Amino acid sequence: MIAPLVLWVVITIGVSVGYLAYLSLTSAGIFGTAVKFTGLANLQSMLVSSRFWSAAGTTGLWVVGNGLVQVILAFTFARLLSA
Repeated sequence: MIAPLVLWVVITIGVSVGYLAYLSLTSAGIFGTAVKFTGLANLQSMLVSSRFWSAAGTTGLWVVGNGLVQVILAFTFARLLSA
């Protein structure tokens, strides 16, 4: 009974990841523009971009800060509810 659901999830994730890999290796633009294979040039330009590293740092800070706040609140409320 669960096999169709697992198959659906695997197909959905597989198609999404496959399309992501395709887009990352091409210069896909807006509708009507020609798609050109660029290989790893997109990744290379991203890794040397200071804008990318700034965004990655901000994202990392947000994830760690948000995780800490959630853990502290969860333990606080669990402690209050168990009392």
